[in-house]
Amino acid sequence: MDIPEENVNFGLYREHTPIQTYKLSGRAIFVKRDDLFAKPPAPPLAKLRGIRVLLRNEASSGRRIVGCYQTRVSNIGTALSAACMEFPGLRCVVVYPQSKTYLKPFNIEQVAALGGEMIAIRSNVLPICYAQAKKIVGSMDGRLLPFGMECHESINAIAAEAATVPVSLCCRGTLIVPCGSGVTLAGVLRGLPVKPRSIIGVSSGRSVLNIEKCIRRYVDTSKLKIVAPSMPYDKFPLIDCPFPVDPYYDLKAWKFLSDNVAQLVEPILFWNIGG
Repeated sequence: MDIPEENVNFGLYREHTPIQTYKLSGRAIFVKRDDLFAKPPAPPLAKLRGIRVLLRNEASSGRRIVGCYQTRVSNIGTALSAACMEFPGLRCVVVYPQSKTYLKPFNIEQVAALGGEMIAIRSNVLPICYAQAKKIVGSMDGRLLPFGMECHESINAIAAEAATVPVSLCCRGTLIVPCGSGVTLAGVLRGLPVKPRSIIGVSSGRSVLNIEKCIRRYVDTSKLKIVAPSMPYDKFPLIDCPFPVDPYYDLKAWKFLSDNVAQLVEPILFWNIGG
């Protein structure tokens, strides 16, 4: 039986997201649909939890510009543009990499329709691009969203939602979380009412070492296993999933679950983030 969402907020966001039940190789998989936190025109992106809190703080401090760096497969620009709609005084700036083979991001029209401004920079390795984006947004007296949304606002917002998970679904069993930066898994571990027996983060592309470093800054990492990326960040597995997923994040973790479900201890809780 599905566990329904409760206390739906008016506007773009849900206060809580549902846990749905699916069958995989005859076993019950409990899926936390945190990708459903935001409603259209915002994208299905769980990181909007932290973004929303951060924007509230920035708007209260008098900030007028907030920006983000968007990778080629990320939807963070649309998410930030939509989130800024709640704070009319905030202007959204989206910095993205441009090359001969990648001229415009897939969501440029969505960002523009939501009032965001796109700024192209020369494509380079991620740390250099992020530093350039930070310099550009800083020159406007704005704040760039932290890489991977690694900040206390994001960790605490995720933890508050994780605290609503029934104890029966997280004790003695297995937790599987897609990992870009490691922030979502850190927040989930901080908030769950009890720690599962087995905790598995599946990297979408970042190194195991850097994900572990991120998580260790916020929570105890005992019982934690990070699965190294099985393919580059901008590739995804060609498999089906019974619910909507982000192919670059959630689908990689679902493939790991599908390949290993017979060996995992129940109950199995899968945290769907939507990218």
